[in-house]
Amino acid sequence: MIQLFTAFFRFLFLLSTGQIIISKPGSDKRSKGYGDSNKPAITSHPFLKIERKSRTQPQIVRLEVKFRVVRESTVNRFLIPFTGIPFFAGAPGFLSKTFYFNPEDLTYSGFYEWTDRNSVEKYLNAYANRFMTGISIPGSLKCKIYTVPGLPQNSPQVRSTVRQ
Repeated sequence: MIQLFTAFFRFLFLLSTGQIIISKPGSDKRSKGYGDSNKPAITSHPFLKIERKSRTQPQIVRLEVKFRVVRESTVNRFLIPFTGIPFFAGAPGFLSKTFYFNPEDLTYSGFYEWTDRNSVEKYLNAYANRFMTGISIPGSLKCKIYTVPGLPQNSPQVRSTVRQ
């Protein structure tokens, strides 16, 4: 619980000093094709990006999170992306996050960048996993943690986890 309050107040400080930028991204899209030319690819559209201004890091650890919801609603479109901002953007090690939503299969995706794997694990274990598990269809929450290619040989390249 203390981590939540610490992250929240840290976020307020970073936002008030101009170190956090919240914006609507451009036309960046992620597509999933199914290999069947008769079926169109499903495209997820970005609708929100949060990032720290200082991004000079020797390495970046990425976290991809995907989950499905039962139905699309205005409450979901606001609740899911906006209520968590103070808690992940204020967390130690946070660099950026881009939110995506696919209206065809009701999938939300978050592509995070962090300074280190330990920060990602702390974030997931502290409160993020409980929140996402609570709002998603059971069994649909998937998390993947990996380092950016080109890092030193001793860094782990890919580690995937599925959280139910």
